[in-house]
Amino acid sequence: MITKAKIAILGSKAVIFQNKYDVWQFRMYVKQARRYVEKSLRTKEQALAEERAEDLYIEIRNDIKNGKSFFAISIKEGVQMYLEYRKQDVGVADVGIVEGRYRTIFTHLNHYANLCVFMLFSTLSPTCAWTSPSHKFHSITNKCIID
Repeated sequence: MITKAKIAILGSKAVIFQNKYDVWQFRMYVKQARRYVEKSLRTKEQALAEERAEDLYIEIRNDIKNGKSFFAISIKEGVQMYLEYRKQDVGVADVGIVEGRYRTIFTHLNHYANLCVFMLFSTLSPTCAWTSPSHKFHSITNKCIID
């Protein structure tokens, strides 16, 4: 990210800066998520960018207080949410599922989530790759193990 100048907004609660195309960008740190919210202000004028940034800061703070999430959930969190939802269907007459079917869904989705994490680590780390049979992924610790 190439930035030309950073300007603090509302007492350093947020920052605006210009990207390489001279368009102003907004950036704010969200403590609960431990991540930054970044958004284009879609203007090349500084005064208009400062005004939009102040409005955007207030809007984001209100959304956070109302419980809105700005970030996607992980695959494992999504799998856990779905499994909790499906657990309610176990034993419900006519529309539910049996315990064995729930365990099958549970097993398959947990394998899928672990596989996704493994694929992420194998593409990021050259020491853990599909091509090497001596490398395995430990599903509990979420780490690559070399035999």
